[in-house]
Amino acid sequence: MSWAARCWERSSTAPSAPGSIHVIMGARSSIVNRDHDETVNRDHDEETGQAPGRTLWVCGAITCMLDWPDPRPMKRLIIAIDGPSGAGKGTIARTIAQALKYRHVDTGAMYRAVGWKAQHDRVPLDDEAAVAALANRSRINVEGGRVLIDDHDVTQAIRTPAIDKAAAAVARLPRVRDVLVARQREMGGEGGVVMEGRDIGTVVFPSADVKIYLDASEEERARRRLNDAAHSGGQAGEAAVAASIHARDRSDTTRTVSPLTLAVDAVRIDTTGMPIDQVVDKVMGLVKSKIGDS
Repeated sequence: MSWAARCWERSSTAPSAPGSIHVIMGARSSIVNRDHDETVNRDHDEETGQAPGRTLWVCGAITCMLDWPDPRPMKRLIIAIDGPSGAGKGTIARTIAQALKYRHVDTGAMYRAVGWKAQHDRVPLDDEAAVAALANRSRINVEGGRVLIDDHDVTQAIRTPAIDKAAAAVARLPRVRDVLVARQREMGGEGGVVMEGRDIGTVVFPSADVKIYLDASEEERARRRLNDAAHSGGQAGEAAVAASIHARDRSDTTRTVSPLTLAVDAVRIDTTGMPIDQVVDKVMGLVKSKIGDS
């Protein structure tokens, strides 16, 4: 935000004398005489035509009016971005968070990290109590472009076909979701966050300020995942990736707890064939509209 200045020649009816600053705030105004270190407070005179939040700077025969930004603090929003695999959640969420200087939280990486840890510690993925206990005692950090669990950097290790399956299995366990959803609410509860996942706008933050649901055709999502350098594992081509995407969609949309679904008040954006910058512009338009309303 910036201030604007408007200058004109001072007339005999100017409200302030040369060498003073006339500050108008609410129904009161102050004239600060810089030469005599003197401040005079008086009721705001509407005839001056000046609005609160403006400063009249009188210097010689010239008067300048400075329009200062609204001093009220801008509300820090909770922005929820949901959608299936390959819809572009990560790219868009990171870009929006950087633009707004907000915290970015990838909740999917939390489930992936728990899946990796369960395999690492040889905890059966179908043992809900054991996996929930593991999730509860694990230290998970998914910010700053890295993913750590109990000081293990698993940023690359969790982006494989094996962990895709492990994460899907972990995400179906209600007690594990209870643990991770509680952490997600703690991380984003104060606002200033862009949180991506599959149940952010429906379960984690059902009252989020902005809810976006990113989607794309299965073919488009498979192509993106195949070309995503962050994912590794040497899958056998687009057909195998498409099959994996389809299986994950089925798992996410049919689980009994927090299934992937479009929130009634979310804005759905089909990103099929859309350049990233167009998607970002569309999301930012919704965010700016909300900021303007707050």
